Amino acid sequence: MKQTGYTLIEVMVVIAVIGTLLAIAIPSYQDYVIRAQVSTVYQEMMPATMAIDRFKADRIEPSLKNGAGFILVGDGNAQNSKGPAKGNLCLFNMAEDTCGAGNTKYVILECSIGSGKEESLNEHIKGKKMRLNRISANNWRCQTNLPGKYLPKGCFGGTDAELNQKPC
Repeated sequence: MKQTGYTLIEVMVVIAVIGTLLAIAIPSYQDYVIRAQVSTVYQEMMPATMAIDRFKADRIEPSLKNGAGFILVGDGNAQNSKGPAKGNLCLFNMAEDTCGAGNTKYVILECSIGSGKEESLNEHIKGKKMRLNRISANNWRCQTNLPGKYLPKGCFGGTDAELNQKPC
């Protein structure tokens, strides 16, 4: 009489291999999801930068109502800002400040990640900030306090103190 089937050892080896693969795959997948969410935050900020550049060039008040689902209005001045406004992933704030010997003006567009309408954000990025500083026309510098492995291309990471430093 010939028996067919798997022995206990064979089943245990298969389970060990599957467990090893999952131990590698799950953290990689979670990092991928976080990077995708951070890129979405960055892309949600792009229409605001274009509107602010237009405002600065044409002295038109920025009013951003778009597919990203947020409205941000104001004249770029912290005292007169009509923000904050909620996006899908962000709570937006906009302000204008000066720095340097010549009192160079720059605009700050800041996103508080996880304060928007979307509730399914990963806990590693909730409460973090992404800030775009307008240095000159169409020249924006991205700063964030997110860990380096999640940063979109062209965005610089750092501590909360570094995030609050003036860009010039």
